[in-house]
Amino acid sequence: MSRLSRLATCLVALVVGCGLVLVEFASGQDGPGGGKAKKEKGPKGEKWDGFGPEDKAIYKTTEKALKAPETERDKWLKELNKAHPGRVSPGLSEGDFGQWFGLLAGPGGGWRRDDAPIKQVAELFDRAAGRLNLDGVATLRRNEFMAYARRARGDARRDVQCPRP
Repeated sequence: MSRLSRLATCLVALVVGCGLVLVEFASGQDGPGGGKAKKEKGPKGEKWDGFGPEDKAIYKTTEKALKAPETERDKWLKELNKAHPGRVSPGLSEGDFGQWFGLLAGPGGGWRRDDAPIKQVAELFDRAAGRLNLDGVATLRRNEFMAYARRARGDARRDVQCPRP
């Protein structure tokens, strides 16, 4: 076989091989069976692309471990935003907590449990009253709520007890 015929044979084989690869990609066939591989959904809808059950378990466990725990402030923000959408300050300062109390108390001077707009806000009232050792009261005063907010924020040096007469 001459050099020229060998070169022609190699070029034909290369073109045929490339053509087969392109046809394979274009048809979307995966693997030797020719069928599409089943793609499972991960915990948040992303494709797994054939990970095994151990990989999925590791992924879910890692994702759960990296998620920050919900703080007391986060719980309050979530429930207050449900009851008063778009009107809740972030809860980072004394003024923010005062604004929260204003939303909860309304025009009156105290926050009445019975006036809670949703069940979750009534549960927040119970949580605050319980932490202040005021279980069973119907109304929280501003100074009591602010003491609770300081305690929840971790400002112990400004925390005061709110005994009732």
